[in-house]
Amino acid sequence: MSNNEQLKGGEQNQEPTEAEEILGSMEGKFDKTQAESERKKVEKKKQKEADPWDLAGYSDFDLLETEDYYRRNLDEIYEGTARGMENHLNRSMYERELKDIQKEKERRGTNRPEYIEAEEILRDTKDVKKAIWNTEETLGDYFENTCKQRLADGVGSIYDSINSTDDMSSALFAAHWKKTEHPDVMPGCQAYVTKDIKGGHLGLLRIADLPDDAAIIASDPKGTGKVSMTVSGEKGPEVEDTWLIVGKEDGVDVVFTFHPGEPVRPSVVEVKDCPDGTKLTKEQALNLGFDLAKIV
Repeated sequence: MSNNEQLKGGEQNQEPTEAEEILGSMEGKFDKTQAESERKKVEKKKQKEADPWDLAGYSDFDLLETEDYYRRNLDEIYEGTARGMENHLNRSMYERELKDIQKEKERRGTNRPEYIEAEEILRDTKDVKKAIWNTEETLGDYFENTCKQRLADGVGSIYDSINSTDDMSSALFAAHWKKTEHPDVMPGCQAYVTKDIKGGHLGLLRIADLPDDAAIIASDPKGTGKVSMTVSGEKGPEVEDTWLIVGKEDGVDVVFTFHPGEPVRPSVVEVKDCPDGTKLTKEQALNLGFDLAKIV
């Protein structure tokens, strides 16, 4: 009787395992122990292939974001241990996985433009999140009210896929932000931009594109002393970018505003020259130097 037949004696009605099929094609003798060893190797390989901790498949940003998450958790564990708290069970796991991430970073290289950009986006995104937290803590309902203005049932600059202030806030937190410059951002402020928030509609219309009989109203709802042009209308055109403006309030970075589309240069036309509520023709608005009207 062959070795194969001896091995499978009593198992005539069972399908051979993958390891046994591999060994069955080998030359020479083997036993059940060897077959079991090969089976475990095959299973281990399958588990490795199915393991979600496949760092090679992570994008640069996801890799850095995961590293940041584990590092923050590990810092909290170290801090708790230093205060005499019980050693955290996940400490060794975080340390091990941070080492894996470091090895993956070294493997792919950190001098590549893509990696450097990912580092910048992670840094800028953290700055935006901090500014949002500061706004919620220091400016009362200001941030919630700003979110409310951008919901699908609002007018002007809106997101037609977002229906609650919580969802709007979550979308801002989930987005990846990049610091940028724009000539129409006020001095002392910093602009950030993202393409991750979908369904944004510009809250402005080009006055030159309006019908000749369009009713344009000068408006200064916040009492700034400067008027803007406003016009009744439907949603503005859909845009990909969301812009968020951060500035200082009592020395702390806060979110002044955010909206679909690029910032617009503030009006320089004073109320004394064009009183709030004044009705203008399209030609009159253009002659005053306005090229855009806010949808109200």
